[in-house]
Amino acid sequence: MTEEMITVSTSNGEAKVHIVKPETASDKAVMIIQEWWGVNSHILDIANRYAKEGFTAVVPDLYRGKIAKNAEEASKMMHELALDDGIETI
Repeated sequence: MTEEMITVSTSNGEAKVHIVKPETASDKAVMIIQEWWGVNSHILDIANRYAKEGFTAVVPDLYRGKIAKNAEEASKMMHELALDDGIETI
């Protein structure tokens, strides 16, 4: 398995995308959308599990590196995410 992070440009600035590739090249891929907490260890673990099953896992970071520490913060971050920005990042 290989992991890398790329930077993509959007109209609202740069965003990171985590990519986890399987050991053997494959034409199967899945996009994993973060929960309201952000791209945390749980989301990255899901990406790794898909890669172990032969999928390239693509995980766009909609919060640009921020991870919520509690439910109140997660709710605030989710509600502040502009729909157009999230869609463009994805």
